[in-house]
Amino acid sequence: MAKIKGESRARKKGSNLKACRECHSLVEGEVCPSCQSGALSEDWSGYLVIVDPLKSEIAKIMGIKRPGKFALKVR
Repeated sequence: MAKIKGESRARKKGSNLKACRECHSLVEGEVCPSCQSGALSEDWSGYLVIVDPLKSEIAKIMGIKRPGKFALKVR
């Protein structure tokens, strides 16, 4: 996907999700509701949805302890 001036490569048309640089949560708004960080980025790529973090091997590897949507890479 080509980078358009003023838009992130990962940001899809109509998407207003941002990724928290601290916990990688995908959020709407200006503050992460999970860790209360204001360090959000529109430049992220890939995502996964964790339904049951206790049974998920990927959640264990990434250190995720709650269900939700998470960015794989945050710039």
